[in-house]
Amino acid sequence: HRESAAHIVNISSIFGCIGVPNNVPYCASKFAVRGFSEALRSELTGSTVTLTSTGIDGTLLTKDKTLTERARSAVQRLHQAGIGFTITSSRPAIGMRFLIEPLALWLPVGPFNGSSIVDPEMNPVEQHLIPAGAAERALQILRDFGADIWLFTTDKWLIDKPDGQYVAHEQHTIRSDPTIVTDFSPY
Repeated sequence: HRESAAHIVNISSIFGCIGVPNNVPYCASKFAVRGFSEALRSELTGSTVTLTSTGIDGTLLTKDKTLTERARSAVQRLHQAGIGFTITSSRPAIGMRFLIEPLALWLPVGPFNGSSIVDPEMNPVEQHLIPAGAAERALQILRDFGADIWLFTTDKWLIDKPDGQYVAHEQHTIRSDPTIVTDFSPY
């Protein structure tokens, strides 16, 4: 049966616009999503399907992680034209939260490259979680190699080393402070 309106969300990345060395398969897949989306948009011209979904870093935000007035204004024009707008990113949900209000987002957003869908209040709508056994094994491998461990949930960033090399950068990027834990198993 035919719907009177629909939303189509395609998740891609800045690497669908530029190619980078040593990432050929990833870049090719993201270029494919972009090409598919553009072709589909052409085919659906005149239909009631109206949605724009974009990434965050390098798309909405500048290199220094600033949301410009130009980007904010572009999203506002989409809203005014009746075109739905949402965001997707490899970021965790808490790293997208700071964009909800300035962009007046009312549709669900896609953190973790769309493996989770959360509403604008950051409540999960759908999630595809890593099985507990696989997560435990990954943590053990990271420990064996002496890596700093970060674990993101829908609403928390958990770390075991607050003085880790990239902690300050991540705090700036996602605009959230980590929770320091000694044991990841409860999560």
